[in-house]
Parts: sequence; C-alpha cells; structure tokens
Amino acid sequence: MRVLNLHGKRLVILLCATFWAASFPGPAGGDWPGLWGERRDAVASGPLKVRAGMEVKEIWRRPIGRGYSEVAVVAGRAYAAFSDGQTDFLAALDLGTGEEIWKARMEATYRGHDGSDDGPISTPVVSGGRVFFLDPRGKIFAFDAATGRETWRRDLAVDFGAVAPYWGFSTSPLPVEQLLLVQAGGAERHNLVALEQVSGKTVWSSHPANQNGYSSPVLGNLSGTEQVVAVTSDKVFAVNPKDGTVLWAHPSVGEPRSSPVLLPGDRVLISSWFESAVLEVTSEEREWKAEELWKAPILKANYSPTVYHQGYLYGMNGAYLTCVDPETGEPRWRQKVYNASLILVDAHLAVLGEKSGNFHLVEATPKGFREKLKVRVFNPGARSITGPVFVSGRFLLRNGEEMVLLEVVEGKSEEKEGEVGL
Repeated sequence: MRVLNLHGKRLVILLCATFWAASFPGPAGGDWPGLWGERRDAVASGPLKVRAGMEVKEIWRRPIGRGYSEVAVVAGRAYAAFSDGQTDFLAALDLGTGEEIWKARMEATYRGHDGSDDGPISTPVVSGGRVFFLDPRGKIFAFDAATGRETWRRDLAVDFGAVAPYWGFSTSPLPVEQLLLVQAGGAERHNLVALEQVSGKTVWSSHPANQNGYSSPVLGNLSGTEQVVAVTSDKVFAVNPKDGTVLWAHPSVGEPRSSPVLLPGDRVLISSWFESAVLEVTSEEREWKAEELWKAPILKANYSPTVYHQGYLYGMNGAYLTCVDPETGEPRWRQKVYNASLILVDAHLAVLGEKSGNFHLVEATPKGFREKLKVRVFNPGARSITGPVFVSGRFLLRNGEEMVLLEVVEGKSEEKEGEVGL
C-alpha cells in the first residue's frame, strides 16, 4: 500500500482490492450533532462505496487554530472550537464551502502543559437551535446556532464545586430531551448535573462518584430501561435521565480516556489508560446489578472511541488498531498504525492518525487487517485526537492547523496499477 501526499483539489487513490460495503441504519439527514455522532457510538450513516479506480476529491481546505475538539455538523453548518493563540472561539462554518458564518468569543486561551496543546478540548453539541460548549476551565456556554449570540453560561467550579482534571475539562455535554447533562465532576457532590437547555437552570444533581476523568456520558437502554451511563476514575454508574436517580454503580478500571460503550446483551465496555473491562447489567424486581465479565490490558491508552460491528469490537490499543472478541476480551488481530482515532462507516473503519497526518479506510472484519486506503491528508506533527466526522457522504477532518472536507468519488479516467493520477 502506497502512502500518498494530498495536494491540489483531486487525487486518485489506487485501492488494494475492489469491494462494496453493505449499508446499515444510521442517523438521517447527514447530521453529526456532537461527540461521535447522533448516538455517541461513533457509527456513521452510509453508504460508503469504495472500489478500485475511485478518486478522493478535496472539496475545501482551510486553516484553523489549535484545539482537540471534534466538529459538530447540523443542517449544513459545521461548529468548531479553536484558539487563535490568545482567545478560545466557537465558530459556525458553511459545510459546503468552509466559509465562516459567525465566530463567538469565549475565554482566554487555555494553555497546554506537560506535552498537551493549547486550546479547547471538549466537543460542541447542537440541540434545539443552540450550540453548547464546555471549555477546559469548566465554563459552559450556550450560543444561538443561527447567530452565535451567547444566551447563557455556567461555571462548574463556582456553581458545583467541580475540580478540573489535570489536563482540563474535556467531557462533552449530553442533550436528553429538554435537558443538558454535564459530567461536572464535583468532588463532594454534583458529579453529574442536568441543566435546562433554554435557561441553564439546574434541574437535578447526582453524586455517585468521587473523581472525574476524560469521558463523556452516553444515553442508552440496558435491561429494558433508558439510562445515562457515565464513567469516572473510581466508578462507572447509571442514572435515570429524568431525575438523576442512581440505578447502579460498579468500580471502574482507572482514569477513563474515552466514554463507555453500550453493547448488545445489556453489556457495557469501559476503558482506562491501562486496561478495559466488560460489565453485564441486570435488573430483577427493581434490584440492579453490574457484574464484571472480563478485564484485560487491551483497548487502552488512547482517546479514540471503540466501535461495535457484527459481533466484534474495533478500537485502538495504544498504537495498534485492534479487533477484539467482546465475549472473551481476546484479540482477533492487531496492526500498528500509530496513535489514531476512528469511527465506523458502512463496514469500514475510518482512521485518522493523531500526529502522522494519515487517513486510513480499513475493512471492519475479524478475518484480519485489510487496509483499503491510506492517504496523507495533513502535514505530520499537528495533533488530532478526536477522529473523523462523516456527513452526507463526505469526511470532515481537522487537526490543530487545518480542516479539510473530502469525498470519495467515481474516477474520470482509468489508471494503471501502481500509478497515481493528479
């Protein structure tokens, strides 16, 4: 497989083999409203068809300031957080052109330390005509999605006694109906709080954990009950999203670097820097129980989501892209691609390197590592830890320097094996 530099507006990528991927149900309308998509499972809607002789077309490319934030996309607008070196901003961009529609000022730039970069960390979320953002110091902002006008803000440290994680707040708020759930991380109370989306007023507060981490809550159904699952450094727990009532809790496996993953069979995958575990959640006569099925030093040491597809888990284990059997925790295969983040698109793993600048498409199969495409989309060095976004059949990628919108299209000319057309 050749690694190709991406210059100009078009690049023909010769693929290893011809293949067609079957589509699966996903979010409608081409939206990606927040962290890891509509369901926070890093699964995008297809179809994505890739075969020999297709081209990667660059729709637009633009500079962007530093920041780790993923991009949210709703109704043809992309919402991105970044720093200009002095101030952190949230901006709305036209998805079709990359042109700025509005830019809202937040706080002075959060300075990275001990190897981390400057700028925002959390990912914006769009709900009910508003864009919500949590900055690294713990301030929550609500902006009008149409105009960028700030409508309210809250301060987690002042209002809830929250203690910032060492690298800064990175959790992304979770919209649930008219509420906005925030993993505030209060050390003595208010670990998870619910705010009104319209006003920012506190609706309920829950405190089943004593520490925080670098994870965001997820909404799902376990044992027939809708619940919000959150993981901290000391516990993984679930609450009723309507009132914050704790349903169950279980010891965690350490400081979380990614969100919990809800699996079929009422199971939950949790990960830390050192290991991962799968829990089974059951409820009998209103008594909840979470039991550990396995724990292993795998799918760890990364910020990437882990995705589930046709009975297998795919995620990053440090520098290795890994396929894991969720029943046992045993790996089926692993391949070194260096640190990266991924999403699932129509039976493909779309993988963006953290600092390599490489973008990969890998078939999601337990039969082995089958890379279909590898292309350099960014200059090596600038960091991206939030992974690709897939909307309306296109990939939106960013790092701490640039943002680019790419599309896989039918080729206009036939290329001979081993040649590249520009």
